[in-house]
Amino acid sequence: MHTFIYEYIFMNLIKFVSEIKKHHFLYLILLLLSGIVFLVSFRSPEKDSQQGEYITMRIYENFTVTSSRIIIVYADDKSEIIELAPFKYMDEYLVKNNQVITRTLNKLRKEGFRIVISSASGKVSSNRDMMITTYILER
Repeated sequence: MHTFIYEYIFMNLIKFVSEIKKHHFLYLILLLLSGIVFLVSFRSPEKDSQQGEYITMRIYENFTVTSSRIIIVYADDKSEIIELAPFKYMDEYLVKNNQVITRTLNKLRKEGFRIVISSASGKVSSNRDMMITTYILER
């Protein structure tokens, strides 16, 4: 008895699908896919509580004898200062500072952070030339 009912429902479903116009069938498929995407987009509360955390990483590169540095401020207001060599237009200084910056970014990536946006600006004056690069990262 049950087999007959399932066969009847299946046959009527096939008949219904074959009778509707092609574009209605495409709309039906699109509606089903939209529903699936909507249901999959919900996240568990545990996962959401770990996300949405932002940190700021700012690189101060001074063109004077004072040291350049990276300052990282975490979501819990803790901060970290990483010293860099003074910015000089010499390959050894440029390479060493870029190595430290790259190591720092890779360390943060391994901790689950990704860069959301970055910006850079510079100031040139007679007594203090500086370039500031800011990264906003999210976990």
